Amino acid sequence: KIIELKKTKDELKLLVDKIDEDENANTKRLVKMTEAMKPTQAAKVLEGIEFSILLEIMEKLQEKKASAILAAMDVEKAGYLMTALSKRRKIFKKDNPSKSVMKG
Repeated sequence: KIIELKKTKDELKLLVDKIDEDENANTKRLVKMTEAMKPTQAAKVLEGIEFSILLEIMEKLQEKKASAILAAMDVEKAGYLMTALSKRRKIFKKDNPSKSVMKG
């Protein structure tokens, strides 16, 4: 039974790794699409997406592009987003300082 459980655990890990890989590829694709847009266009689109997806995209955007998009967003939404990004960054640094999600 222990051998079967270990085998099942290994199979599940492979599936989880595959899902993570697919999600990362999708996020990278969304980041490239966002970077190809003008900041005002990107701001309009990003203001309408699910917040967790918005965070993922904004964390991976080039800083110059991200700041231009933030500047084009509604002030209140941009402030909320910046606060969430700051808190998220602190959480990741606290959990593992060598693997901070954001640069800096």
